[in-house]
Amino acid sequence: MEQVNKTEKETVSQSSEEILDEANATDAVDESPEEDSTQGDASGRMQGKLEEAYGKRDELQNKYLRAAAELDNLRKRSVRDREEIASRTRANIIGDLLPAVDAFRLGLQDAQNREEAKSVVEGFAMVMTQMESILGEHGLSLIDATGQPFDTSLHEAVSHEASEDIEEGQVIYTVRTGYKLGDRLLRPAAVVISKGSIGEEEKSED
Repeated sequence: MEQVNKTEKETVSQSSEEILDEANATDAVDESPEEDSTQGDASGRMQGKLEEAYGKRDELQNKYLRAAAELDNLRKRSVRDREEIASRTRANIIGDLLPAVDAFRLGLQDAQNREEAKSVVEGFAMVMTQMESILGEHGLSLIDATGQPFDTSLHEAVSHEASEDIEEGQVIYTVRTGYKLGDRLLRPAAVVISKGSIGEEEKSED
């Protein structure tokens, strides 16, 4: 009898353990979807933060590139302004010197025609050459108009004369020397223009 009771107790105990194991297994299965959901939410939040950080990085990079471009443009504009001011100042100074240069050149040409002044002319000619060389280093150049076709952008016509040797519309001689400073016209050359030969002039009048 005792043996039967013992067997029944073991059977009941074993059945209870099996029921508990099944319950635990069921709980484990029920908890698994909740853990997956929590991990998914965390991953989504992390992905959102990463995308936000990348967006801010791109925005800051664009601002930096715009600021760098504006700074470069400002630097270039400043360089151009300084060059323009220096060029304008140089042009004004040299322009003020031109009447003195013209007077010196005319005096030298007159002295070269005087026999008694030959001993002095050589020294003044050297000074004139040195002066032109210095002005040339600063970009000043003479406009050679004689024998050239009349150019309204470089020449200023003061008179017209008939000429047997110079074609109509070409410069016979220069009355006042013209100058350029680099590519800028500082002063046009005052010139006399040929009207052609006398015969051609009479034909044009007829």
